[in-house]
Amino acid sequence: MPSDLLPLPPANAPGDRRRWGGLAGGSEALAIAGAARAFEGLTLVITADPAAALQLETELRFFLATEAAAGT
Repeated sequence: MPSDLLPLPPANAPGDRRRWGGLAGGSEALAIAGAARAFEGLTLVITADPAAALQLETELRFFLATEAAAGT
């Protein structure tokens, strides 16, 4: 998956926070996957409820597995 599909500013330091709004469909997971890829530390995501967490997990697995299969 091209890393410039959803360009993100780099994290400045541990504890740096990122917020996105108005993301539709899988674009939220795409943004989170890109941020997690760009930062070597732990990425924490908080969702509204368990159903949203499960949906996000499924989407993240898709984006991150696609990247792994591409060899990046």
